[in-house]
Parts: sequence; structure tokens; C-alpha cells
Amino acid sequence: MAANCGLTPEDVAASREAWRRWRLTDASDEVKRTAIRQLVEYREQTAERFLYDFVLDPSFDVMSEAYRAMRDAVRRTPRDPVEKKIFPTFPSVPDAEVTRASMRSIQDRVVAWMTTWVTERRAWLALRAATPPK
Repeated sequence: MAANCGLTPEDVAASREAWRRWRLTDASDEVKRTAIRQLVEYREQTAERFLYDFVLDPSFDVMSEAYRAMRDAVRRTPRDPVEKKIFPTFPSVPDAEVTRASMRSIQDRVVAWMTTWVTERRAWLALRAATPPK
């Protein structure tokens, strides 16, 4: 694909690196927070999947807004057995305890939760694929 638009693999790598660096700047914070609000506003059905990356953001403002949105997103009615099992185990921290001091702990807990969610979901999908339809 890159060859069709005149870009070299080096151009693509440089562009990715520029975007990666921009995502780490304060200038990107409001754009990321706007994206979080849009996910909520548009009622994205699987918002927790998109919000996860924002929860891991190095900016406290981005992380805290994303964490609150993700916490709310997993309170929805589960659509499958994995969501029914895993959503209630989300590390729910009260707003007053979402602080800069607790940021790393919250991120670590969300990573552990997401790891469990992904593991359970993969196992469930594999079981579904191996089970003949009735």
C-alpha cells in the first residue's frame, strides 16, 4: 500500500514515530479528551475497548476522564457470558479516589482486568468455534 502512494517504509515509520511522540505531548490532551467524550456521547457499543488505551495515557487528565468513562461503560447490560462474568469485576474506584497519587495503581488494576477480560473472551470464542451449532 505504501508503494502505491509514493511512501517508503521509512516514511511510514517516521510518520508513526511522529504521531507516537505527539500523543505524549500536552498538545494532544484535549484531542484525546474530546475523543473520550465522543465515545460516550455516541454511545459506542464497545466503548471499553477504545477507552482502555486512554486509561493508560501518561496524562492524569486524560487517564481520569477515560477511567470514569470506562467504569461507566462496563456498567451496561452485558451482551454475552464473558461480559456478564467479567464486567462486575471491573476495578471501580470512587471519583474522590481517582487522583494523581492513585493513577499508576488504577492503571495497573485496569490492565489486570483487561487481561482477564481478553483471556476469558478468547476462551469463550474458541469454545463457540469448536461447538457445532444446534
